[in-house]
Amino acid sequence: MKLESNLSPNSDDRSKGKKINFLVVHYTAAPLGSSLATFTNPTTKVSAHYLIPYAPEPITDTHSSKQYCVEPGDTLSGIARKHGVSLQQLLANNHIPNPDRIFPGQLINLDPRTNSTTQGFTVRRLVNDAQRAWHAGTSSWTGETALNDTSIGIEIVNPGFIDSETMKKEDASKREKSYGAPLTSHKDSQGKQWFHFPKEQIAALIELANPLVKQYKIEPTCVVGHADIAPGRKQDPGPLFPWYTLADQGIGAWPRADVVKYYEKRLKETQLSTEQIQKALNCYGYDIMVDGKQGPKTKNTMASFQMHFSPTDYLGKLEDASKAVLCALVEEYFPNARDTILGAQIPSSGVKGPAINSQQFLQSIASYQGDETAQHGAATSWKDQLFKPAGLSQLLNLS
Repeated sequence: MKLESNLSPNSDDRSKGKKINFLVVHYTAAPLGSSLATFTNPTTKVSAHYLIPYAPEPITDTHSSKQYCVEPGDTLSGIARKHGVSLQQLLANNHIPNPDRIFPGQLINLDPRTNSTTQGFTVRRLVNDAQRAWHAGTSSWTGETALNDTSIGIEIVNPGFIDSETMKKEDASKREKSYGAPLTSHKDSQGKQWFHFPKEQIAALIELANPLVKQYKIEPTCVVGHADIAPGRKQDPGPLFPWYTLADQGIGAWPRADVVKYYEKRLKETQLSTEQIQKALNCYGYDIMVDGKQGPKTKNTMASFQMHFSPTDYLGKLEDASKAVLCALVEEYFPNARDTILGAQIPSSGVKGPAINSQQFLQSIASYQGDETAQHGAATSWKDQLFKPAGLSQLLNLS
């Protein structure tokens, strides 16, 4: 991954005394070129700190790589034969999920030496970290509002969603060409077609975000999406964004499977009230009024929570699976508030150990410094405990 400055005029000084506490992830809902134009146009008054492309961009160093521009009628196997490269090598080098999905104008990397996961990715720095980017809008998290003042904003190039009827009418090849790579999508129960995030794009995000989280000591629960900080107003980065993968790589909060399983069992015996659910959402960080009513605000907030942690069902219904995940997160990241919210009728799970990616967790891994085998074993042990909702791998193309 290469970091390149393309500074936007749409920024200003952070308010006095404000420090960076949050990392906010967005999707652009537009290709790289138009997104870059939007973020650097002073009349739009929008920006972000970083912009990550959808696909690797053309490699200009002809001494270290060789590329072929796909022509009409080309097949990947034909390109491999023509240039004396194995088909498997082409698939690996170019991160092509389906060999039948290439299109005219697509650049194919032929050099077997250039197979880094983030090869060709140029991340744009649009606003320096010390400055305030204009990305969050009306927003709130953990009781703090106007999050532009205290956050880093990362925009990820992705189409977002379109309705199925529009998708039928649009030319898929033109859409793919504008994004520079094949697009895959998932249709939800409401007829919206959401687009996946390529694995190599997420690898670039992880490479960018990991040092930011460490440098600014951003708590796992403060790594959020635009939908989390503005429920009902925003939906990005959407239900197909792989928060699970980020947590697996040390970024953001995620519950442990044993704790979720415990609450799934307990909630079959003892139901939570709407007021308890609202208190739990509020404790985790969401801006929600605790009034005991299942109104639009509660539904929108629950939908944002589900998009983040339970994306196989994100319609905002207060069902037990999502409640169990919420209870697990409160117990693990806010243990002192757990009893006040859930009451004595639902005891703690009793599962020991620091919350995933918390400072205590990171310190426990670091305690093995100097013993790489033990350190790797400890990290792997914790990762194996991550909760994975049923159907998540298929939904997010994690396999």
